[in-house]
Order: sequence, then structure tokens, then C-alpha cells
Amino acid sequence: MSDLLPIVGEFSHGFDTEDERMRIHVALAQVQPNEAAHGNVYDVLPRMKQLLCSASELGADVVVFPEYFLTGSSHEAWRQSHTHDPLDSFSDVPVWLEDIRCMAREFGTAIVTGSAVLRHANKRASPLYNTTYFLDARGDIKGAYTKRNLWHAERAVLTPATDVSHPKDEYPPVFMFETRRGLRVRASMLMCWDLMFPESFRRLFVPPGCDQQLSELDKPNEWTGPDIVFAPTCWYADDSGTEAQVWNKDCEAACLDAICVARAMENECFDHRIPRPVDWVGQV
Repeated sequence: MSDLLPIVGEFSHGFDTEDERMRIHVALAQVQPNEAAHGNVYDVLPRMKQLLCSASELGADVVVFPEYFLTGSSHEAWRQSHTHDPLDSFSDVPVWLEDIRCMAREFGTAIVTGSAVLRHANKRASPLYNTTYFLDARGDIKGAYTKRNLWHAERAVLTPATDVSHPKDEYPPVFMFETRRGLRVRASMLMCWDLMFPESFRRLFVPPGCDQQLSELDKPNEWTGPDIVFAPTCWYADDSGTEAQVWNKDCEAACLDAICVARAMENECFDHRIPRPVDWVGQV
């Protein structure tokens, strides 16, 4: 195990085979976005592979990478995205995603890729979107999510997804995957500032009495939706500014702790987010 990858926490294992099968082991890769890559995902992939190797050795079912891990979090990095695999349409996926799919197959681990800023169409004036993907342990693309609620610093450069640009029928909010022990799980993805809005979660669920079933695990006359929501974030401890830090130096952590608990209880689901860009693999 590399000394560059300190491990915090440990997986909780079941008392017997069935109890263990019903658990999902999630590793959180808390890594700083690589601003030096200037939006080039290929410069980041060796680091991703190193982290996946460590998490796989620990028995992780899913490894979650943070927001902006793939292309960096600076405005300049986002603007450079037009030089790296621009997408011709919303239905296409970036070329570099195939490399990450190969990693998922190699390590037998599902991956929340962390986000990349993507330009749809090879034109500098085309909108930039912040998008993350979910790959299962076979390397299949099970889900994709584009951020809908932008933090104020993002709004000058990025475009939020809407029901018009990213309709539900083309971008299903709920997908299914299977762990290495055969547990099938319904999952969704959000991103960072989306957590602040209860409606971000509400759109993931369908109330009883509706004909729509989001997955084969859903039952008639019951609420349907995800069992777990993955929410990659790039959230810094000083985002609130110096004045807020004077009042409470831990205000950002307190905010995240509060909203994650609130959203999980409101929607009766698990919520995984990565708040701080520090190098370690945490286990849940």
C-alpha cells in the first residue's frame, strides 16, 4: 500500500454470508483536482488507477471520486475543455471514458468517475456542462449526471442542466448496479451544490399510485427511487469567506453535515459526498 494513500476508517463486515451480501462497501477518494492538467483528463488517469488499485485491495464495491477531479476546478481549466474530446451531441460520451471503463473491469470495482467539464459540440461558444458518470464493475456505463444547481462562482462559465437540455427519458435519474457479492442496488447521482436543494432529491422519486417504475426492484403502490445517492463535491473549508470563518471556522463542515443528514432522512436513502480535497481513501 502506498504511503501516499492513508486509509481512514474500515469496512463493516457482516456476521454471516447473507449479512455480508447485503452490505455495500464504498471508498471515498478525496483528492485535489489537478489544475496543472488544464482540462486534460489523460493527465489525471494514472492517479485514478493508483487509487482504484488501493481501494480494490480493500474490497471496495464502489469508488467515488470528487467533483472536478478529471478536468480541474479553475475557470481556465474549464475553458480549455474545447481542446480535449469535445462531444458532438448529448448522446455521445468522451473518448477518455473508455480508459476508465477498462479500469473498472481490471479492478472489478464500480466507479463514480468524479466530474469533468464537457463542451457539447466542437465550438468555443457551445455551453460547458459539469458531468459525472457511473460505471459498474464490468465497465458498463450505468448512469450519467450533469449538475443542475451551480455555485455562484460557476455561473459565469458553466451552464446548468435542465429538463429541456437533459430530459429524464434520455438521462434516467435512477439506475441499477450489482455489487461483487450479488446485491442489486438502485442508485442516483447529484453533485455538490445540488445538495442544498430538497427538490434535487424529489425529482429522483416517484410517489405511490403512479404507473412509472424506475427499476425492476420497485413495487406497485410504493414510493420508488434510489437506495443510495452519490454526490461528488468540490467543497472547500473556506468557501464561505473570511467573515464567516471568524464566526465559525468549521461552518462549511457543519453545513455539509447538516444537509446530508437532512436529505438522507427526508428521502430515506443513503447519501455519499466528498467534501474536502485531501488525499486519502475513506471507507464507508
